[in-house]
Amino acid sequence: MSGTFGNPDLDRDRLWTTRSVHPGSSPVRTGFTRWVLGSVAHTLAHESTVHTLILRESEPASLLSRSDATRPLCALVPLDGSALSETALIPAAGLVAALAAPAQRALCLAQVVKLVQATADDEGFVRQINVEALQRAITYLAIAAERLQMTAKELRLAITWSVAQENDVVSALVGLAEHGEKECDLIVISTHGRGGLERLVMGSVAERLLTTTKLPMLIVRPPKQGCKPPVI
Repeated sequence: MSGTFGNPDLDRDRLWTTRSVHPGSSPVRTGFTRWVLGSVAHTLAHESTVHTLILRESEPASLLSRSDATRPLCALVPLDGSALSETALIPAAGLVAALAAPAQRALCLAQVVKLVQATADDEGFVRQINVEALQRAITYLAIAAERLQMTAKELRLAITWSVAQENDVVSALVGLAEHGEKECDLIVISTHGRGGLERLVMGSVAERLLTTTKLPMLIVRPPKQGCKPPVI
């Protein structure tokens, strides 16, 4: 691949690019215009059967002309331990490598662990549950990062990971992407985008991220039924 779109998971024929107006991003485009553009982006994100790259009106060229070329171009990839969430890894790696070439490129894998709320009677027990959940997330992300490093080693990616303990998944992910130790340039997330339980899980996270983050987003569609996802 070496920084091109040769990866079948990011073929040019399977990548739509659209632009969304983020709330507060433009003092000129308001009201009906903002509603129309925003609704188009959301419709594509929901209904498109190919990967969709959502750019922000305030920073349309931010991925192509960054002011700090010495900093690696970095994508945050939210994971939840499911095979669905992991289908975003290879497209994320390919896109970052293509956009950053020949400069440095990086991925930050992230998982949000929801805290179990304790009462006075079970505080010690619940604390232990939260500690164990945090440790499982750390182990999972470390293994996922190692596997991806081996799978995409020719892309020379710097792969890190972060775990956040918070009840609001979207707020935690936005915090990691926009204000975390690793400054991220975009978010890459996988979602079915259509009805059913899957939309209530990963789909709802992707939808809220679209209206919350100021960063560009790549919405990844998983392989069709019967097709095996990339092995990491």
